[in-house]
Amino acid sequence: MNLLYPASYVLILLGLLFAVVPLLPGTVLVWLGILAWADANGFQTVGWPLLIVLAVIAVVTLGSDFYMTTLISRRSGASWQAVLGAIVGGLLGGLALSAAALFIGTILGGIAGSVLGVVAVEYLRRRDLRLSVKAGSGFLLGYLASTLLRLAMCLLMIGIFALQALR
Repeated sequence: MNLLYPASYVLILLGLLFAVVPLLPGTVLVWLGILAWADANGFQTVGWPLLIVLAVIAVVTLGSDFYMTTLISRRSGASWQAVLGAIVGGLLGGLALSAAALFIGTILGGIAGSVLGVVAVEYLRRRDLRLSVKAGSGFLLGYLASTLLRLAMCLLMIGIFALQALR
């Protein structure tokens, strides 16, 4: 039995799960899973033209994820320092809650830590809780929008792959 098939399914599933985790490349993992499947299949039903199209979707989604979160955060009044605070807060929050519940705790801790990171940095900068909370809300909105985009693009990639693979 070719071990690339089960490995490809694991990568695709992990990519789909990672689509909801901030800063993790879910679309790239989905693409790597599809590449592994295509290799196991000898590139007979899924070839390089499709893999290139899916790679473009993965890379554009990854870039737009960072852009969308930052753009919406900045429009709500968050500074670039607050975006850095979101990254640090997200990492710390994810680590802190990962012990409580490995996957769900990491996600919830990452989201809560990111929002608190934005609010804390903006409060230190402006000393205005209302504006700080507005910036944190903007970051959360940007995160949710980018998560929906990542999830939709992962599902699109999997759908295109499945249609091609089942031919």
